[in-house]
Amino acid sequence: MSENELTRIENEVQIISADIRKELPDLSQAEELPFDLCGDYWTPENNGEYKLLFYTGLSVEKAKRYNSDEIIDLECATFIERMDSGTNKKVICGSRKLVGILEGLEESGRIKIGTALKITYMGKKKMSKGLGNNWSIKPLIIKYE
Repeated sequence: MSENELTRIENEVQIISADIRKELPDLSQAEELPFDLCGDYWTPENNGEYKLLFYTGLSVEKAKRYNSDEIIDLECATFIERMDSGTNKKVICGSRKLVGILEGLEESGRIKIGTALKITYMGKKKMSKGLGNNWSIKPLIIKYE
């Protein structure tokens, strides 16, 4: 079996739930997946800040309204970021402009779940309704060794 086939099989691992109404299995020998389900909300601070990410789609996440304690549903772009340690973590960003661009790219078939992207924050830009975030989204070519 080639390394690419192994990679494809590993990417298809599903998280399986136990039936908690029955005797639970022993978890002391369970294998930990290299993926943290706790997502980090990405709010870039500096122009040129970027992340190398795998696109995982759009979702509605619970978030606090800006300058308020009110909890709202926020449409977000979601990604997986591979860390230097070999683990992966979920990254979430709710920038309206970024979400809108990614939604259009997905609907047009230009990106799909699993597309590797370099997303760069380009700073604030004057928009018709004030200042908004400006982004660069570049697809990446993955080189398998």
